[in-house]
Amino acid sequence: MSDHFGSISIDSHASQKTGENSRTALPQRPRPPKKRAPQSKKPLFFALTLSLLIGGYFLAGMYLAPVLTQKYLTSSLKKIGFTLQVDTIQLNPFNYQLSLKNITIFLADDLESPPLLYADSIFVDLDLTSILRNGFVCDSLLVNGLLLDLIRKKDRTYNLPERFQLNKKEHPEKIIDFAKLPFLFSLNNINIKDSRILFKDLAAGKTHTVEQLNLAIPSFSNFSFQSNTYIKPHFSAIINGSPIQLSGEAVQIAENQGFQTSLSCTIQSLQLAPYFAY
Repeated sequence: MSDHFGSISIDSHASQKTGENSRTALPQRPRPPKKRAPQSKKPLFFALTLSLLIGGYFLAGMYLAPVLTQKYLTSSLKKIGFTLQVDTIQLNPFNYQLSLKNITIFLADDLESPPLLYADSIFVDLDLTSILRNGFVCDSLLVNGLLLDLIRKKDRTYNLPERFQLNKKEHPEKIIDFAKLPFLFSLNNINIKDSRILFKDLAAGKTHTVEQLNLAIPSFSNFSFQSNTYIKPHFSAIINGSPIQLSGEAVQIAENQGFQTSLSCTIQSLQLAPYFAY
């Protein structure tokens, strides 16, 4: 049978391929990007807060704590009649070690006279929280180059504030009642090295000197405090040209009832008669 519409070949496979090609030729729509979950800002906030706290602590220890310490020491000494002058105060905020250099103490009402006490340097292993409790506690105290200039006037009074003057009706041991001081303190493991005391007795017209003074005291306080370790007591000096040495050992009594100290003494060519008047 003749094909009135012409010769048209129909290939089913070819048409299928053409359909596939037409489908693949169509442009594909871009897929929308997946939305990422918002990142938490908590780690960044925590790191920033921690950095600010560490920086603030370091700055407070370096600058604020020395100012507060000097203010506390100045006000405490002023209450008992002394004026404090310090060239530099530094505090290590990591181990609470306090360093003071060129320390001078005058009588509060007599700044024109020579200073009563001077020290080249003082190093303190400080309990910083004790200052906040209106006290002063240290585990160790090192004093270098101390000079004490003590004067006994012709009226037999000393260049000390009135509260430290000895009343004629009182016994010598009552000249200072540390329990009545307007602040609490506990100084432990005290070391005084390369120091000197100059005692001018204007009433007797004599001058006494204590040179090459080295002193070690386990504890000195006006309230109960227990340190972890204590040094052995020691004293050595040259008093008016006579060498003197005291050494001992402090043993703690059971149930924290204090210490029992044994001393050994070495004295060479010391005349005791000139000291009986004191």
